[in-house]
Amino acid sequence: MSSSTLLSRALSRLGVMLLGVVAVGLVGLPAAHAAPVTVSLTLAPGQSASIGRLVSNSSVTPVSTCDKTLSVSFDPTMLGTVTVAPDVPVGSYACSVDFQVAGQPTGLVEQVSVDVVTPSLSINDVALPEGTAGVSPLNVSGDATSPPTTPFTFVVTMSEALSAPLAVPVATVDGTATGGGAASTGPATELPDYTAVNTVLTFPPGTTSQKLTVEVAPDSVTEPNETFFVTLSPVTGTATLQRDLVGHGVILNDDTGPIIAR
Repeated sequence: MSSSTLLSRALSRLGVMLLGVVAVGLVGLPAAHAAPVTVSLTLAPGQSASIGRLVSNSSVTPVSTCDKTLSVSFDPTMLGTVTVAPDVPVGSYACSVDFQVAGQPTGLVEQVSVDVVTPSLSINDVALPEGTAGVSPLNVSGDATSPPTTPFTFVVTMSEALSAPLAVPVATVDGTATGGGAASTGPATELPDYTAVNTVLTFPPGTTSQKLTVEVAPDSVTEPNETFFVTLSPVTGTATLQRDLVGHGVILNDDTGPIIAR
């Protein structure tokens, strides 16, 4: 083999080595980051979560290799997001993100593991005396002062904490009790027994319980116990999420005397 051929091969190998050095330098990370970085998440079907930002250099190209149930994307600032496909079976899935420069690995690899779960949601029942402060609903005065209400606090519990927020629509529904306020769907002519609620309860990442308070109007009328319901609606993107959908609110009569039918 000629000396020129040997020299050519040596220069070629040196060029490859230098390319790797330059590539790592372009990433702009200390040598300690050349080892794989691991991110572990727990998500429900259809959810997305951040996998962080390891680089911000526009010369770096993240090349993702994922199980078909997952996908990874990066915004212009190189902040990464992993997304779980809808209706994915429960299980463990993974992605590997190789950060490259000019098509060459830099030694920086991010390993993303995702446990896909379908946590169950449940809501408790609440039964409390309504309270006797205030005026009779059958003899309302023109006094604009509102009497103190009785809080009925419901707890919505999720069986497993997730790595991304979960938004759960919640609304009250009349039983024998009548709700009032902007969220009410009951007859506007009836004096409300409680303030209706129609909102979204959000579980931040890592949390498993949230509270919802319904304000019940006290009165001084002897009447039968009354009921209303707090319902949890289906969650967008997590169609297989299990639910105990309804919490029962029981307003216990605490007045004495003949029962007045309403």
